[in-house]
Amino acid sequence: MNKIFNTCREEVKGFEDYQLNYYYAILADNNHGVVDFEKAYKYFTTKILNGTNYYAITLKVTQQVIGYIYLNEKMAGSYEVGYLMLHGFENNGYASEALHAICKELEKNGVNYIIGNFKENDVKPFTLLADLNSFDIKDFKKIYAYSKD
Repeated sequence: MNKIFNTCREEVKGFEDYQLNYYYAILADNNHGVVDFEKAYKYFTTKILNGTNYYAITLKVTQQVIGYIYLNEKMAGSYEVGYLMLHGFENNGYASEALHAICKELEKNGVNYIIGNFKENDVKPFTLLADLNSFDIKDFKKIYAYSKD
């Protein structure tokens, strides 16, 4: 699935090659400014640009990429979800808005499970999935997988 999802504030779609610097910025912002640029470049060009699992969350007004959502089909009818946001844009509902738009499309295709994997000190996927309760998505089930690793 590599579509474009429009919301009131966002355009959510696959990354394009000119957005590499946004990807670097998101990684640096979430890793105390440290990025292995060579490794990040290789991952971006082989996995993100050529795959269908990563969706850039772009503000419509400024066209700035403020984060991304990762989706991976684990088995028929279920997707694992994760995301990273620039810190200045967290807790404003951007990731929830993007996931809601994606889930509406997934629901049309018969998907009804979203899985969030999170580590002991990471509540991001948990809160993101909990936010789905506030949207009108029929019969969507959420699974929270927990790992101490």
